[in-house]
Amino acid sequence: MGITSKKEQRKSLDTFIKEVEKSGMKKFVT
Repeated sequence: MGITSKKEQRKSLDTFIKEVEKSGMKKFVT
């Protein structure tokens, strides 16, 4: 496991949230 930069972590988190919203499971995202 390498060290992930904050920017990359944020980007992947935003992407994950978008995928969840697209899946209609937004209720699981707080």
